[in-house]
Amino acid sequence: MKLGDYLKAQTWGIQLVAQCTGMTVEDFQAAGADPTTATDLATLVRIYFGPVRAADSSSQAAARDHAASHTNQH
Repeated sequence: MKLGDYLKAQTWGIQLVAQCTGMTVEDFQAAGADPTTATDLATLVRIYFGPVRAADSSSQAAARDHAASHTNQH
């Protein structure tokens, strides 16, 4: 791998993780990742693109904050 290729790959960041949505540790290992990298990637996928608990509560809180910001203006 050339240095430029490595640096370009680093800029992909979250885009790369997004493309891995739904993949498991086993999927990453089958694609050639070592166990540590496979676990790290699966963890990132789960954190950024996994199921969200209390999504309704988050939406409701955002709506309340938005409404409050409009009623508190002078």
